Amino acid sequence: MNRIGKYIIEHDADQDKHRKGGMGQIHKGYDPFLKCYVAIKTLHLDKGDAIPLEKKLERFRLEGIALRRLTHKNIVRFYEFDQFEDQFYLVMDYIEGTTIRKIIDEKGKLSWREVIDYAIQALEGLVHAHQNNIFHRDLTPSNMMVKEDGTLILVDFGISRNSEQKGVTGEGSTIGTPEYMSPEQHLAEEVDASTDIYTLGTTLYEELTGKLPFYGEGFKKAIIITRPMPLREYEPSIPKPLEQIILKALEKKPENRFTNAQAFIDALVECRTKIEAEERDGKAKKSFWQKLYLHFKPKPDPLKAPQDSSDDTVQVNLDLNNAEVPNVGNEQPQPAQSVNVAKTRIQTSTELPREPKETYFQPQTEAPGKTVSQRNPINIGLTKNRKAIIVVLLSVLAATPLTKHLTGGQNQNPDADQNKSSEVAKIENKTNPTPPPTKKTWQTLIAAQPIHKLEAKLSSDDLATLTNAADQGNVEVQFYLAQMYGLGKGVSRDEAKADNWYEQAANNNHAEAQLHLGQQWVADKGNTKHIEQGIKWLTQAARQNKTQAKEYLGTLFLEGKNQPLDKKEAQEWMELVAKQGDPKLQNKLGNRFYEGKIIDRDLSQALHWFKQAGDKGLAKAQHNVGFMYEAQKEINTARIWYEKAAKQGYTNAQVSLARLICTPQCSTLKAHKQSFDLLKQAAGKKNPQALHNLAKYYQVGIPGLVHKDIKYAQMLEQQAKDAEAALTKTPTTNSE
Repeated sequence: MNRIGKYIIEHDADQDKHRKGGMGQIHKGYDPFLKCYVAIKTLHLDKGDAIPLEKKLERFRLEGIALRRLTHKNIVRFYEFDQFEDQFYLVMDYIEGTTIRKIIDEKGKLSWREVIDYAIQALEGLVHAHQNNIFHRDLTPSNMMVKEDGTLILVDFGISRNSEQKGVTGEGSTIGTPEYMSPEQHLAEEVDASTDIYTLGTTLYEELTGKLPFYGEGFKKAIIITRPMPLREYEPSIPKPLEQIILKALEKKPENRFTNAQAFIDALVECRTKIEAEERDGKAKKSFWQKLYLHFKPKPDPLKAPQDSSDDTVQVNLDLNNAEVPNVGNEQPQPAQSVNVAKTRIQTSTELPREPKETYFQPQTEAPGKTVSQRNPINIGLTKNRKAIIVVLLSVLAATPLTKHLTGGQNQNPDADQNKSSEVAKIENKTNPTPPPTKKTWQTLIAAQPIHKLEAKLSSDDLATLTNAADQGNVEVQFYLAQMYGLGKGVSRDEAKADNWYEQAANNNHAEAQLHLGQQWVADKGNTKHIEQGIKWLTQAARQNKTQAKEYLGTLFLEGKNQPLDKKEAQEWMELVAKQGDPKLQNKLGNRFYEGKIIDRDLSQALHWFKQAGDKGLAKAQHNVGFMYEAQKEINTARIWYEKAAKQGYTNAQVSLARLICTPQCSTLKAHKQSFDLLKQAAGKKNPQALHNLAKYYQVGIPGLVHKDIKYAQMLEQQAKDAEAALTKTPTTNSE
């Protein structure tokens, strides 16, 4: 392809001209009119793709609409959306730079400063996008480009979503890069700004550690149920405040993450300020002690000649039997010794005579007859000079022997000290032989190496010690080994061995092991037997007052698809979850009380929980409250709740409100018009009941409102059937 419309396609191998986008190919093009380079994204038109061509085209068009609404320095600039022959294409700004993906591949890891800088820029772009109701949904390293001046640009809005547009992704389907997708994306639930916060958190995790939070076989299940490994376990140099921020962004529940992108920015800015302040304080303290030591460090004596490192000795051939040893200082003369002159080496002295100067320490009066070599160098008196105290302190700080300061840096009798040390070592070796190494117990191994700090591979002896203890039924060691093999800590990762030790620990009533196994079994949604086994394990953990197991089971039973072992326990755990304030879960609990399958039916409790969720603004719950009041013949109250939900665009509420407004006894044109308008709104979103009721209007016609049109009515009926068929395939119900 040499040209797309007016743009000339470049073929420069040095440029990143064929970077793949989410649904298309990125080309480097040249605009001959504006004389500048542009990026041209073409749509894949392979009819064999799993995504229908019509839906791909609609997403492609929505990407253009999204980019047209966004004008920000950290978001790629959009020029036009057009068609050339049978090829649809988007034209955007061409960015000279590289992707975060390439930076990670080249460097392995990024510094915390780089990560915070890039994250803040990405979030500033997100703030603008979210203000325009655009969610990116795929903030991977490949979709972030860095220009030569360090500016970060968000690209590829191919799967972005406008909160006002529904039905493009399709309910029950997932879209995005799987390893970076949020739990709600994997569960095909509604996404919002918190989804972008999670995806960006995954990218930041990878930038700092060089690893994804979850990867390999079973990563999708892990994203939904497992907490990520703390970043400092991979890279201890990561500042702890930054680690806490990223883990908050990776919370499973959207409401536990940052409330919005601006809150994420504020946390990062505060974190950066705190880390930089700690670094400055550390440098200031280090600099102070360095300057203090250098200021008071003893200076070389100018009257003392430097020592020559060479062996300044002379061979003599004299008879010393009658020679006298010169008197040194206060030493007493000693009788000369008979020596073999052929082998005697006398070291020459290079010290010049000088007057004694003021010293930090003065020697005490010596007892007569004691020589210099016999004096104790520490047995000295302290003068009133303050500098003496500083020398002592600096000696300790600098880890230098105090005697070195006292003797001017020289040992007065090195040969004697060396001989003495040698003799002492010989005696100590004879009297205190080195004991054989003691064998480590499992208690010392686990205490010394907690699982989150275990890095190096265990020795075969240590592993055998742990295995023997586990084989003897020690439940603590069994759980420790399960974590080791499951995480690949201290041993090679082995899921089969991990499962074996988890099961043994769980059978021995270890609550954490039961929780782990239960979550693992339940995550296998395609296998009913596995789910039942998982519920049994989780129930055992919950009965041991494991709060996490209670919450997990409560959330599971709120979905209404699995039977508990005990209805009263299930009700307690579901209420525990609902009381945390999530309106969606409160609405689900209302449904469980209303239908009476998993727990006993209780309409008063159902209405209570529907109202709890409805008061928080959940449209589905507001419609459910209206429905219950309508069933109790409280029409006016029902209408109030229906109107609340209808204003939010909830189609079921629009249909219900239309029914209340235009009852069979209704005869006014005004009432018909209100009903007709509500049905049109709901029918535009493919609500089956709305399409069916709207078809009735066209079948009979209403003077002054709508003409009779049988063909159009038949078309609406067919659309209603198609919409019902589509809902049948969807696993969730509208009331949920």
